[in-house]
This record gives sequence, C-alpha cells and structure tokens, in this order.
Amino acid sequence: MSAVIWRPITTTEDQRTTFIELFFDLVFVYAVTQTVSLVDQELSWAGVTRAVIVFWLVWWAWTQFTWALNSADTTHPAIDAVVLAATALAFLMAVTVPDAFGDAGGWFAATYIAVRVVGLALYGRVAWDDVAKRAAVRRFALLSTGGLAAVAAGMVGGDARAWWWAAAVLLEVVAAVAAGAAEGWDVRPDHFSERHGLFVIIALGESLIVAGAGLTGAERTTQTVAVAILAVAVTCGLWWSYFVTAKPLLDDAIRRRDQADRTHLARDVYSILHFVVVFGSCCWQWRSRRRSRIRTRRCRREGASPWPGALSCS
Repeated sequence: MSAVIWRPITTTEDQRTTFIELFFDLVFVYAVTQTVSLVDQELSWAGVTRAVIVFWLVWWAWTQFTWALNSADTTHPAIDAVVLAATALAFLMAVTVPDAFGDAGGWFAATYIAVRVVGLALYGRVAWDDVAKRAAVRRFALLSTGGLAAVAAGMVGGDARAWWWAAAVLLEVVAAVAAGAAEGWDVRPDHFSERHGLFVIIALGESLIVAGAGLTGAERTTQTVAVAILAVAVTCGLWWSYFVTAKPLLDDAIRRRDQADRTHLARDVYSILHFVVVFGSCCWQWRSRRRSRIRTRRCRREGASPWPGALSCS
C-alpha cells in the first residue's frame, strides 16, 4: 500500500481515459446541459448571451482538468482523491447554474472558483518535477487570476454580473493564448483526444435523454412520433459528423504535430473550438425538449387520439 501511495503521480505513457475521469466528465456534462435552462427562463438574445457566458465558464473549468490530468497517473490514489473532491464541487456548481444570474449567483461563483483553484493546484503538482512545464503552468495560473477575480466581482449581482462574467470569459481566453506561447507543455495526443470525444458523446446521449423525457407520458400521435424520430435522426447525424468525419482528421493532425504545434492545436481546436461543438449539441437538446413539451401540451389540451391516429395536434 505504501508503495502505491509514494509512487510518482505522473506518467510517461499516453494513457487511456480512466473511470474516475469518466465519472468527473458525467458531472460536468450535467452542468453544461443545465445552462439551457437560462434560455428557457428568458427566450431572448440576453438569455442566450447569459447561457453562453455560463456555459463557457463551466466548460473552461472542465477543460483545465483535461490538461492537468493528461500527464498525471489517474490510477494514483492521491489523484483520484483530488478528482473526486473536484467532482463534488462541480456538482454543487451545476445545481446552481439555472439561477446563476439570480439568488444563487454567489454560490455559483464560489464553487466555480473552488473548482478552478483545485484544478490549478493539481496541475501545478503534476508539473512540479518538470521545470519547463512548471514554469508554463505557473504562467497560466497567474494569468488566470484576472478571470477568477472577475467572476468573484460578479457576486455583486444585478446587470453588472453579466458584464463581469463576460469580462472573465475574455480574460480566460487571453490567459490561454498568452500561456500557450510558453514552452514546456507536454500534450499526450491520444488521451487528450479521447477525453474530448467522450465528453461529446456523453453530451449527445444527454440530448436523447432530455428529448425522451419530454415525450414520456405523451400520447402517441403522428406529431409526437415525428418529433421522436427527428430527435434520434439529428443526434445520429451529429454523432456521424463528429466521430466519423471530424475526429479521425483531428486525431491524425494532433499526432503528427511536434510538441509546440500540438500545444497550439490542443488549445485552439480542442479547448476552444470544441466549446462550439458541445454548445451546439446542448442547443439542439434545448430545441428538442422545447418542441416535445409544446407538442405534448398541445395534444393533451386538444384531446388528441393515440397514435397512429390521424393528423391531430398539427
């Protein structure tokens, strides 16, 4: 037992994703899917903007751990303990997302900052034995304080909260770009790609779960069946476009790059542009849920006939 505890917490292997990481990812997928409720509360450009801001903050907290755990030994008990602690904090953050711009804003900000601090501390410990990596992580941590301070300032509430948190998003992007120019980053391509692929597929699965929940209990009319078929078809299309078309190309590209170019690709394409991929999946989830609920309420109000009844609820 002592030999396990005292063994190095880093690894030189390009390891596979472990169960502890998958468990961590599940909580964060729940957190990002919660952001669509902000659009439900206010179906306007302001509501969409708020959803994008909170989504980015949650996404950035998650992607920081993909970097920190990329070269960590995720079978080490110490690493597992830290990840479980971060998972608990992430869950507390996730349940406050729907009211992040309301009374729970302070709680969201506090748990978000706590998750980020744990992630930065973990990354610093993982990089400690590598002088170049340690310097790069220190630079990123120092630059990240601006964004974290802006999130903390957003606790003031009111309209200023959205502006402070939007500033935090901008500062985090600046920190990523500036820190990415440092030498010492060591990206393991297969593990890094797999983490993002698993996050995408969990988010797509969550989309089907949400669409199914909206249709549960609904009468089987031509309209509700059409909505169900459309939800499955679009989700399968999204899966195909990513896992069959895009992901093989990205996997090949990140393997072929040297370490400096690989770092930039990991930052730009995976950490930043994958935000658009996952957010798009959650937008489709919101659309499916909203459409299924509208159809269900309309059918119940009009007393529609069970499927395969004719064109009721049209």
